[in-house]
Amino acid sequence: MIKITALSALTALALLPVSARAEMMVHDPVSYETSAGLTTGAALMGLHSDQDDRLVAASSPVAERVEIHSTTEDNGIMKMREEKDGLVLPKDKVVKLEAGGYHLMLMGLKEPLKAGTNFDLTLTFEKAGTKTVTVPVKSRAELKEALDGAAPDADHHGHHDH
Repeated sequence: MIKITALSALTALALLPVSARAEMMVHDPVSYETSAGLTTGAALMGLHSDQDDRLVAASSPVAERVEIHSTTEDNGIMKMREEKDGLVLPKDKVVKLEAGGYHLMLMGLKEPLKAGTNFDLTLTFEKAGTKTVTVPVKSRAELKEALDGAAPDADHHGHHDH
């Protein structure tokens, strides 16, 4: 009788729905060195979720606050604005946070970011919860080299309708 009860319990557990928690992957997080006296920086990366999700907040011990920003061009003028509703992450699409698109602004840096160092960045997602990643800081020369060698990839894009 006990074996039948245990088997019934295991069968019932197997039939329960799989957790609604999204699986979030963070690709190639990076930041770049800042000049002395500069109190803002940026963090860039790719975000990929196995479910529709939303990046709703971020924080880091190196900055007073971290904001989700978008960059748009209006008559040749680049404008940045905070995405207060977060960033939509469609299922199975890599959303790139990159210069000239969506990115994370590090506001109120406590000290300049130095090439060759790392910092922690905690990302908060609507479904996937929180995920802390280590962000390497690169030099401006490494940034230029990366941008010069970057080729457009049709499967990876940073702008989505909200």
